[in-house]
Amino acid sequence: MDKQSNLKHKLRRKKCYFCRGEVIKNKKIKIDLWRDGKLMIFENVPADVCSQCDEKYFSPNVSRELLRKANKLEDKKVKYMLQVPVISYAKA
Repeated sequence: MDKQSNLKHKLRRKKCYFCRGEVIKNKKIKIDLWRDGKLMIFENVPADVCSQCDEKYFSPNVSRELLRKANKLEDKKVKYMLQVPVISYAKA
């Protein structure tokens, strides 16, 4: 592959694996992660996001860092706490 073809290949838009929608790169998002029965919310996480179905893609480094932070969660690193309602979907 020559340099020009290689550059065109790199500039080609990334498509979503699930819906084939356009993936928007370098967004900062908020995600939830369950670990040991506890819900954690991470803000300002760098990710690529599908503009059609909202699927998120993380780099290997971001994924490792999220899991590292989740495994070593300390109260002093918590930005703030919030309460969330838990609602059963099943009919009563």
